[in-house]
Amino acid sequence: MAGKNYPLSDEERRQMDKIPNKYQNLPETNNNHKTPVPEQNDPPQGPNQISKFLSLLMVVSIILAPIMFTFYRIISSENSEVVQNGCNSLLEKIDRALEDEIDKEERSLFIEKINSEWYREEQNLDEQCSNIDGFDEKYNQLFWKSSLDQISSQEYEEATKTLCKITNRYEDFSEVENTLKEWIFNNTLSNKNKEKVIETLIQQNQSPNDCPAYSFNNEQNKNLLDQQKKLLSGQKNLQYDQEARNHVDEYRYEKAVESYCKITEGYASFDNIRKQLKEWLFEDNYSNSFNYDDQQKVMEKLKELKECPASPL
Repeated sequence: MAGKNYPLSDEERRQMDKIPNKYQNLPETNNNHKTPVPEQNDPPQGPNQISKFLSLLMVVSIILAPIMFTFYRIISSENSEVVQNGCNSLLEKIDRALEDEIDKEERSLFIEKINSEWYREEQNLDEQCSNIDGFDEKYNQLFWKSSLDQISSQEYEEATKTLCKITNRYEDFSEVENTLKEWIFNNTLSNKNKEKVIETLIQQNQSPNDCPAYSFNNEQNKNLLDQQKKLLSGQKNLQYDQEARNHVDEYRYEKAVESYCKITEGYASFDNIRKQLKEWLFEDNYSNSFNYDDQQKVMEKLKELKECPASPL
């Protein structure tokens, strides 16, 4: 049936618009109308962002490397000059402090000052001041000279600390060792001063700096010092015991209590001393040699003394 050739009415146009177009929504085809042609993105233009960053970083490094090296050389040179100037200044002061006419107080103050500014735990002065020969030896000489000042004033505790600062690089180091051993094992010093030396050596060996002239790194040194400490303690206890007995003979019970309270537990007669103090405190049968007033004095003295190993209170 032939199509109409006359114009379409409005109703016919609306009907025609509702009929789907058979070519609508069909994918594009290639020139042969066979294969669909997908959309394609544009190809990447140039290197990616990471490559760009790495390239930029390399260029910057190449430019900055010689600048940083030059800056480091300048700083190192300045630091080296400062160190050398400090070494020269210190050497002049040590030479001055070694002079005999220097007052011992002035020498001691100088040593305190340089001890707070120069350290030898990791590097000796020869290594820190490589431009000066024998620097560390002079420093050790200064400590030795200072220890002689302290010995002349019978400051054995301070002298021991000073001797412990001398390193084994000192030319006369054996003399330092022998001095400490003589103090510990001979009767050169009183028991009181000997006790100070022993306690100071123990403290020095417990510190990071140790004591090269009498080091506990040698186990024999530690054992011998412990034995000497016990021997000294026994001698002191015997002395205090005798003092207390003398006070009792003179009816000075307060003084006797003071002497008894100085005795340590390691003493052989320690239990007997505690028993004696207990009898004095709780005595009911008074006598001409020990009465109620004496008992009250003993009580008050024991309460007054804060540390008394033998106290029965």
